Amino acid sequence: MVSQWCENTAAAKRVAVMIPIVPDRPDGELSDAAELRLLRAGVARLNDAVLISEIDTAESPGSPIIRFVNAAFERLSGWHRAEIIGRPFALLDGLSSSAELMQRVRVPGSEADPNRVELMQSARDGREFWAEVDVTPIYDGAGRQTHWISIYRDITDRRRLEEQLFHSQKMDAVGRLAGGVAHDFNNILTAIGGFSELLLDDLPAGTTAHGEVQQIKAASDRAAALTRQLLAFSRKQIMRPRHLDVNALIHNMERLMRRVISANVHIRTKFEEPLPSVYADPMQFEQVLLNLVVNASEAMPDGGILTIESGTATLGADYAARHHGVKPGAYVCLIVTDTGAGMDRATREQIFEPFFTTKSAGTGLGLSTVYGIVRQTGGHVWVYSEIGVGTTFKVYLPVSGAQPDLPPLVARVDVLGGRETVLVVEDEPAVREVVRAMLARRGYTVLLASDGDQALRTARSHSGHIDLLLTDVVLPRTNGRRVAELLAVERPGIKVLYMSGYTEGAMLSYGALEEGVVLVEKPFSDLTLAQRIRELLDGDR
Repeated sequence: MVSQWCENTAAAKRVAVMIPIVPDRPDGELSDAAELRLLRAGVARLNDAVLISEIDTAESPGSPIIRFVNAAFERLSGWHRAEIIGRPFALLDGLSSSAELMQRVRVPGSEADPNRVELMQSARDGREFWAEVDVTPIYDGAGRQTHWISIYRDITDRRRLEEQLFHSQKMDAVGRLAGGVAHDFNNILTAIGGFSELLLDDLPAGTTAHGEVQQIKAASDRAAALTRQLLAFSRKQIMRPRHLDVNALIHNMERLMRRVISANVHIRTKFEEPLPSVYADPMQFEQVLLNLVVNASEAMPDGGILTIESGTATLGADYAARHHGVKPGAYVCLIVTDTGAGMDRATREQIFEPFFTTKSAGTGLGLSTVYGIVRQTGGHVWVYSEIGVGTTFKVYLPVSGAQPDLPPLVARVDVLGGRETVLVVEDEPAVREVVRAMLARRGYTVLLASDGDQALRTARSHSGHIDLLLTDVVLPRTNGRRVAELLAVERPGIKVLYMSGYTEGAMLSYGALEEGVVLVEKPFSDLTLAQRIRELLDGDR
């Protein structure tokens, strides 16, 4: 007797398989009977699922009949051998199986070149799973194919990760495109919006021209909002994170949420108290919650229940291994659930893509904005939906471990203007001119420069005091941070305000998001720019 040890993965322990071997041949080889017993025992205990089918049978011409399955196949498919032996091979075809791939399996290649395909297969309970299948033909003495032997490996988890990776790469590619055009687009919108504001001040209210310019300004504002949503989706938005109490933010938004949802939708809340804080931008978190609430309300046109929950979750290594981009750790979880019609699989796979929408009206940027903000914060968002039941969005944000920050105090600032001198450095002519006009109307003395070298020459040739440097972050041949450093040597005490339409990554690379740096984001309004200037100039008074 020889003891062969096999790994029994189903029982998660090692078992001894006693196989009698009778070396009754002079050359020491096994007898046919002993070899058959050894083969049967080995195949029965393989981790890979094995199926042998007979082709071209009289009982089922043209469709292979299953003649043998091992224990691993029973575990994988849920079919007991007594139920499946003698039934057609096509019984295993999944609803999503590719007809072309299934045909390749049914017409395997030569003995030396077996087919390897990946198929969606159907288990006994209707569950679909992905399998990598090696199909090899077996020939009789006349050279005819009589059977196929198919080796199955469950690759469902691998396929899920591949799909998540592909989706992430696709979203990143669109995000890079959105971030790449943001700077030029924001410059254009700054000029359009700024000149529109200046024209509105000059035109009498109630005139046709005033109304037409108002339409131009409104269109510019809508375009600016779309740009911000694209930047949020692409994870390029400039963030101002703080340590937040998620429950407090939800409570503060309850009145607003009730105004934006349908009257026949009822809100239920369930909060875990107390929650650890998260490190996120409060305005962006409010945007995430509002988008999810509005989306849930629109999914229930005939009314329903909207449930908002908060809690904590620990995502382990196993969960992270099954979900691309997830890091194990402690998370705060925001859950938004509706009782609407639900979504099918095809819709779920596209809902976070920009401009995808199932509504007759809308930009299709709401959920893509949610996706981008959550990912930029270091979190994850997952959706669970079932037709006729409803949809649940789960947002996981990493626990920060710090005490929540107090809301910043916003001082009331007089934005009427001033008499100080401002040096404006901007390489885009239209933006440079609109900023000059905005500041001049408010009483400032304005010096202009198109790049860093010209800014230094202008400062040296100006005999009076220069109170403020207003500079674009990215300039030809240099950057605004370097211009500010050089100018500070020659004019100590000069205040600096940066402006930019670039994304967060560019700001970090140029040092424009460091502690103490003041930035106004393009496109900005006349009022916003004036307020930021006065905040800086009056800061030490």
